[in-house]
Amino acid sequence: MTSWHSRARKNIQLVMPELSSAEQNRILRAMWWNLGRTLGEFPYLDRLSHSRYVTEHGDISIDQLASTGGFVVGGHIGNWELSAMPLISRNIPFSIIYRPLNNPLAKHALNKRLTLARKTYVKGMRSARGIIETARNKDIMILLADQKLREGMVVPFFGKGATTPVSYIRAALKHHVPIILVRVKRRKGCQFDLYLEAVDTASILAANPDKDPELAIATAINLRLEQWIRETPEQWFWPHRRWPESKNETPHHIGH
Repeated sequence: MTSWHSRARKNIQLVMPELSSAEQNRILRAMWWNLGRTLGEFPYLDRLSHSRYVTEHGDISIDQLASTGGFVVGGHIGNWELSAMPLISRNIPFSIIYRPLNNPLAKHALNKRLTLARKTYVKGMRSARGIIETARNKDIMILLADQKLREGMVVPFFGKGATTPVSYIRAALKHHVPIILVRVKRRKGCQFDLYLEAVDTASILAANPDKDPELAIATAINLRLEQWIRETPEQWFWPHRRWPESKNETPHHIGH
């Protein structure tokens, strides 16, 4: 955990250098508290996926999404495992992409998540096929887009290049399915606000006619995630190796 804590502090200093040392410490303490709560809530995801604990916000029709299919995209904010709550509570099937884990506690949490999904895809070639199948069949897939990946495109995130998944964007554009952003904000204890908002891909592309379509949309999505993280930085998982600078590597060039 010491290396995680050091990396989390380094990431905060990297992208929010204006914060004082005291403010950094406050965010780090609150982040670990939120993570502890999140891990403790994993065994109770079924129970928490209830309107008594989660208040939905936004004008997205989940029932309509069930007919159109699409990608529900979020980040490691609040209790991110509740991102599927609107689907679970309505018995709407969905798919997820996952990476096998070695940590026993994290592995237990992952197994719980896998039991709730209709289809699961291991990251890599299988996940690429899963994304295509999801869009083609008008199914629903939930993705977390704030992790460092080997594949993807370098997209601005907090003003710095970060390798970002774009294959789902390509599939969504090709098969004309929506992209919905989801945010799970911890309000107090195990009470949450869940926000859903559609990505207006047509407006983004119209405003960026000379930019690669996938880059333009991924940039807009990363910007929205950044805005949410800045609003409640203590609820984001800062230890991720999100930027090359997190590991003292050479910064990436945008768009590559």
